Parts: sequence; structure tokens; C-alpha cells
Amino acid sequence: IDGKMVEWNPMDQLGFARNMMTGKKISMSLTGKRNEGDPGNDYVAGTAFGLGSACESKIEITLPDSAGVLTGNVVIDVKTPFGGETNDVSLLEFDIIFDGKPTFTPGT
Repeated sequence: IDGKMVEWNPMDQLGFARNMMTGKKISMSLTGKRNEGDPGNDYVAGTAFGLGSACESKIEITLPDSAGVLTGNVVIDVKTPFGGETNDVSLLEFDIIFDGKPTFTPGT
């Protein structure tokens, strides 16, 4: 979670700064191996060369320990859709960036 801060120096604070959190950006970076034939893996890899709406998707993440569920619209940014040594499994590295405000449903 990346917070966006605004800083200002009002005169009544005698030179000390004030700060306010004015926005948030949520993103996740994932690194794994390419597994051709796996529907989720193929879906993500299929966005590698896309632009615009071809990289947009929806996500639902169940947080550990029943903390809750995070859902929302996302943009998939594939960093490495293939590659590696000749005798290795190809990589699949990508970022998921939330597009707008996600919905958080607390767990039980």
C-alpha cells in the first residue's frame, strides 16, 4: 500500500511541517513459474503484450487468517512472460495494480 502525502508549513507551527494522507495506491508483485495449460496462468500471460482494456481485470483476494476479502478492478502489468535457461521452466512475473478504490469485506 503506497500512501500519497501532502505536506505544508503553516506559520502557526513555527516552521514544523503538517502532513495529510490524501490518497492510497494498492499493488502486488508476484513472481512464479509459467505453467502453460493452467487457466489462471494462461490468463495473466495473455495480457503481456496488451494495451488499454486488454490489461484490465477484476480480482478477489481472500486474506490470510480470515482477515477478510479484498475485491476490485485491477490492471495487470506482466514484467516477464517467458524466458530463462533452456532447461528451466519459464518465469511469469507480474504486478497487479488496483484501478480505483477496492472493496474490503472484513472476515469473521
